[in-house]
Amino acid sequence: MQGKNRPGWIQTSLAILALAACGDRGAGQAASGATGPAIASTAAPGEVVALRAAPPGAAQAIAYRWSQLDGPPAKLRDGTSRYAHFVMPPVAEDAALTFEVEIRHGGGEVSRERHVVRCGRGRRGGHHEPPAVADHFAVFLANKDLATRMDLYFARLDGSAGFRLNDPLAAGGEVLAFRISPDRRYVAYLADQDTDGVAELYVARTDGGGVSKVSGPLTAGGQVLFFVWAPDSSRIAYVADQVADNVFELFTSRPDGADNVRVSGPLVAGGGVSGFAWAPDGSRVAYSAVQFTLGITELFTSRPDGTDNVRVSGSLVAGG
Repeated sequence: MQGKNRPGWIQTSLAILALAACGDRGAGQAASGATGPAIASTAAPGEVVALRAAPPGAAQAIAYRWSQLDGPPAKLRDGTSRYAHFVMPPVAEDAALTFEVEIRHGGGEVSRERHVVRCGRGRRGGHHEPPAVADHFAVFLANKDLATRMDLYFARLDGSAGFRLNDPLAAGGEVLAFRISPDRRYVAYLADQDTDGVAELYVARTDGGGVSKVSGPLTAGGQVLFFVWAPDSSRIAYVADQVADNVFELFTSRPDGADNVRVSGPLVAGGGVSGFAWAPDGSRVAYSAVQFTLGITELFTSRPDGTDNVRVSGSLVAGG
């Protein structure tokens, strides 16, 4: 009954927590050498798809290896970590991509999971992330400079001005996602701009004032997975394995890249952050994470500067 007194943004975060917990307890915790039922999901062309292996449980996993078994080829990233991801290619609706992860455990056991991702256009249309429109301008992806590369552009709705927002991309690089800030002064975008295959977070000014990298220096193999602006645009939060490979934590930064801080608390070995949401006034961030006990996802909140980290989901029963 105490949940009725929680603010709406924490109720939303509790929903994220429930989904994360279901994902951690999903099919795929198969016996040694076996493959459990396939884990199914749907994504639109141009959407970043996260593949997550089930937690190792009592037998600590020591190695992961993802591979694509079937379907149109996709550029798989982080293929040797628990969290792999790819961009859904421009394929026919209902096309299926099948992936398998082999998990090697400390005791020598090997388990496997299969993940099937079908192409669906229900959430997004077209082959890439759709344009975002603000009061007097739009932000969109287009291959204006090179036929094989989609860059990020700004254009006024009356056609009076337009320019490329992102800095030059590394060979093979791509813009994976972008979001306009609530105050319309910035556009954040996720791209492998500096190094092909390394997704980092950048912020471009909508007045043409330049681009700043806002994610901190990444450890070898590190990637930024997803990001959300604060309601007042003063900070941007993102999840990345920035400090240690395959250890996904929550960070915030200012739009100019200054004051990059870790918001999530110290994690248990094998733990990680799986989702987050800002409070409407931007005063706190709620996030779901395996932080204290391996295999148990709980809800926490923190100030955007990383202080005053508290668990708000309360004590959970064994297996909760």
